[in-house]
Amino acid sequence: YQLALEWCEMVLARYPSHPRFMRAKGSILMLMGERQKAIEVYEAAEEIESDPQVRQVLEKLRKAEAGGGGL
Repeated sequence: YQLALEWCEMVLARYPSHPRFMRAKGSILMLMGERQKAIEVYEAAEEIESDPQVRQVLEKLRKAEAGGGGL
């Protein structure tokens, strides 16, 4: 996952508001167990371009964070 995260960060360094790569970064962070960071990235992506699937994932992540449980 680390290499994929690095690729996303390289693209986002050049295009910081690219929602597709922001969502990809959020997904990678989620897979790495970095739920809070994933939430932050997904929220930023949602501000740029809303996506129903991302909203669902965000809701699940927030519930998991609030309850201390996993996904």
